[in-house]
Amino acid sequence: MLPVIEPTPEQSLIAAIEKQVAEVSDRYGEGIIESLQANFPANSLTVTLKTDWYNLEPSEQDKLTAQMFEQAKELDFIYLEVIDPQGHLLARSPVIGENMVILKRQA
Repeated sequence: MLPVIEPTPEQSLIAAIEKQVAEVSDRYGEGIIESLQANFPANSLTVTLKTDWYNLEPSEQDKLTAQMFEQAKELDFIYLEVIDPQGHLLARSPVIGENMVILKRQA
């Protein structure tokens, strides 16, 4: 019988973050999130979205990033970056203000 390997606290936290952010993103297309990367020392979360991002209306892009930013803040992340599979920065958290800054809406 194989031993049961318990996840580290960090792995458990990342799994919880993935679940919460996925719940938000699933409203905009099944599995639009490709991956998540948390940098706990920097309080930063990077979300990689599939190219489906480019098929969303600008208002949907705004809503999706706003909701992801709210989730990130609830999880004590200060910075949120949203990138595409090629690493292009799509959106980032604001330096001033409350709204995510959308940098790339089209492929």
